[in-house]
Amino acid sequence: MPGVFALGEEIAAPGEMSATGGQRMLAVFQISETSDLGLGLGRLFAPSHPLRERVAAGRCFARFVVIEDEAQRHSTAVALQRWLDSSAETASGMPSGFATHSDSTPATLAAERHQPGAASPDAIQRPAALPLGF
Repeated sequence: MPGVFALGEEIAAPGEMSATGGQRMLAVFQISETSDLGLGLGRLFAPSHPLRERVAAGRCFARFVVIEDEAQRHSTAVALQRWLDSSAETASGMPSGFATHSDSTPATLAAERHQPGAASPDAIQRPAALPLGF
């Protein structure tokens, strides 16, 4: 089954924080698209996978959706990744791409930030809501 999956890590157990109303709190840290959800999720446990120990620790959760159309699957993954980047930027105050684009130069990052229609780098914005179904 082809689709998109998100990985989240428990950062507050149920009842641990009164601000969550006794609910568990998760932080999404990975968005992936795959042509085979079983293989994509199974690869997380491969000895060479960089997230293996984090996922195997047992505090991670996966949420997935089956999307058979390749174009729709890709656009969904891109939208979710933008949401994740936006949320991380808002929470940390660091510009998106600061630590994730190791192949980008300061000039290319500046060009990305100053694209027409892009928000000012100094503007603090609330992250977009997570798309329905996630």
